[in-house]
Amino acid sequence: MFDRAFPGVETLMGRAPLTATESDRTPSGVLGATILRNFNLTVDAQSKRIFVQRIPEREPDAPVVITGDVNERDARGISKLLQAILDLDARRAEALISGGAKVDEADNLGRLPLVAAAESGQTEVARLLMEADPGADPNEPSAGGVRPLLAATVNGHIEVAKLLLDKGARPDTPNNIGE
Repeated sequence: MFDRAFPGVETLMGRAPLTATESDRTPSGVLGATILRNFNLTVDAQSKRIFVQRIPEREPDAPVVITGDVNERDARGISKLLQAILDLDARRAEALISGGAKVDEADNLGRLPLVAAAESGQTEVARLLMEADPGADPNEPSAGGVRPLLAATVNGHIEVAKLLLDKGARPDTPNNIGE
């Protein structure tokens, strides 16, 4: 279990340092300044301090508002859609897909939205991704060779695996290194 306070970090409200717990991790299991979910990090160059503020959760029934280009990417090549999937935000992912986001484009590391959804057990998002692109290949690997079916099964996401098999995923398809 990961549980420690960030040294030298205080909230903007002047409270004690925040503690990171297992629930604050991203789906990849990595914890760091640029990938913390539901936090806003501000660096004060003059005092050389990092301020952390928890972003309140959106109300479950609040409308999802998407601004700008639905296919916009950040400096790492992560699309708004892939970021929504990595954030486990199915409602935002659905809004982006409905708004015409490209569902088959990888980021700079070669991560594909379908592989990310399968890896994190997001069955409905995986279904929406495949429905948005009827010609999508459920056997297409990410740049690292991981196929959606493998990503789902090694992480114990049986419902996603069943969906992928129903859509034509082949369990006998080897990865990029022939395994």
